[in-house]
Amino acid sequence: MSFYTSVNRYGNQILYCGYNDHGVRVEKKIKFAPTLFIPSKNKNTEWLALDGTQVEPIGFSTMRDAKNFIDQYKDVDQFKVYGNTNYIQQCITDMFPNEIKFHTNQVNIVNFDIEVMSDDG
Repeated sequence: MSFYTSVNRYGNQILYCGYNDHGVRVEKKIKFAPTLFIPSKNKNTEWLALDGTQVEPIGFSTMRDAKNFIDQYKDVDQFKVYGNTNYIQQCITDMFPNEIKFHTNQVNIVNFDIEVMSDDG
């Protein structure tokens, strides 16, 4: 079972560290394409916002494109953009839609405490 140890954003990429299904450490850059949601005129969508609004997904090529879309419509009355703008969390949820089983025996955990003398405190 694969799991992550670190996921960070760097510009338009997600920096991912984790372990694959074979227990091998993996480090990669992901060009993440986020999804947000906008109000839908179709009353039979499969998506509902938390406030009950019918919404439909809108995909973006990059995280910057998604941010620009939000900025473009932030002052437009009666048009709300829904969805998770924490793109790191969105990426993790896309990669691991079910419960993640971490295997701590595969992870190197080190504590390194160094004692040094300092005359100035």
